[in-house]
Amino acid sequence: MKSRWLADARDEYREPVAYLIDEAGVGVARNFVRRVGDAARMIEHYPSMGTPLTENLHRLVVRGYPYDLVYRLEVDYFSIVALAHQRRRPKYWKQRR
Repeated sequence: MKSRWLADARDEYREPVAYLIDEAGVGVARNFVRRVGDAARMIEHYPSMGTPLTENLHRLVVRGYPYDLVYRLEVDYFSIVALAHQRRRPKYWKQRR
């Protein structure tokens, strides 16, 4: 199953990467990128593994970081709706399409 990132989710991905580069270094930022990629690949292989939020909406924790990949299952792909920080603005992404 292939993925599609919504523009807002892609922006949310760039923000912590830039922050981690500035505050913790390139190595930590690379690890974050790797962990987000690992989570996306898990969804590709096991689309229903994330915690269900609604009928088609799920979330999967990014291991080692306080972020969730929020995704919607479509017929032939899944849409990453948000890369949501676990301690900020709960469910702010709920209206995204």
